[in-house]
Amino acid sequence: DSRLTSGRGRFILDTEIFFFMDSVVIINPEYTIQTDSMKYDTQTEISYFSGPTEITGEERYIYCENGWYDTRQDISYVSDHAYMEEGGRILKGDTLYYEAEQGFGRASQNVELIDTAENMTLKGHFGLYYSEQETAMITDSALMIQIDGADTMYIHADTLHTMQNPDFEEQSRILKAYYKVKIFRSDLQVMCDSLVYVEADSLFDFYGDPVLWSDENQLTSSHMSIYMVDQNMDRMHLEGVAFVASQKDSTKYDQMRGKEMTGFFVENKLDRILVNGNGQTIYYATDQDVVVGANKTVCSDLTIYLKENRISRVVYTSKPDGTYYPLSMFPAEEALLSDFKWLEEWRPLKWQDIFIWK
Repeated sequence: DSRLTSGRGRFILDTEIFFFMDSVVIINPEYTIQTDSMKYDTQTEISYFSGPTEITGEERYIYCENGWYDTRQDISYVSDHAYMEEGGRILKGDTLYYEAEQGFGRASQNVELIDTAENMTLKGHFGLYYSEQETAMITDSALMIQIDGADTMYIHADTLHTMQNPDFEEQSRILKAYYKVKIFRSDLQVMCDSLVYVEADSLFDFYGDPVLWSDENQLTSSHMSIYMVDQNMDRMHLEGVAFVASQKDSTKYDQMRGKEMTGFFVENKLDRILVNGNGQTIYYATDQDVVVGANKTVCSDLTIYLKENRISRVVYTSKPDGTYYPLSMFPAEEALLSDFKWLEEWRPLKWQDIFIWK
């Protein structure tokens, strides 16, 4: 079913191998191959090509400058600027291996998987791709780049895994990142052990003692969720020793601790935080930006209001028990709530810092 043309050709009788040179073209009902030169083994039906090569099918396009193609089993192995495009996704790598019937691909070294519909790119040095399940896995310096309007989000982890959501017929994806996860966005930075993002719910779940930085505020908990609306942060939920801290000066920290917290964002900035259960606060009072006193309060439920990324006021709503200390009388041993930790040294200040891990 194939027709091959070239400028020159040679056939070796003993091995039954063809050599074709100069503008080699193979036309088959299912694919077309164009290359500089090709060796074709008539017994195995495998084509070996070198030089700029294009393999074009109805649903798939492959480019490389070296490799082979098994015409019998529809398997290809390509290298040197290897590139494959299928179903709106682009796969790049130093080497690509692809089994068309199984819909299985493997890539190694300088791997990129680009989803043009989602404006998302996955990078790493080893990747697996399953076209039927629309599933991809990237590891070894794994990096996800997601363009969100005018901003860009970078996620690094040991392994990134993206898949079609089985609960939805329409396009909806799930992203999983696990082990040593860091996120950088200009208005948000995160460090955790693992995360799950469900596109249909616009929901991020962070696991393994997550830390989130929003401007001057550091938030920690055992488990953390962020709900997005139109690629913007809408609200977040913290469970299990939820803690908010911000640095007042080199030795003092405003602190809020509770059983669980719900934070609300306005234009991607924290606007207020509700604390439910076992609320405790240390809040430093200032006069013309000079710290003059400290207020330490225990209250089951409270609301924290922020203005220009700083805590502007705290409203205690359930039987507060507090003490105000002039700064000179505030006991040093009272200055930190239990479970306090300040992790600024691990905060990514630019996207390249997500590769630095404690």
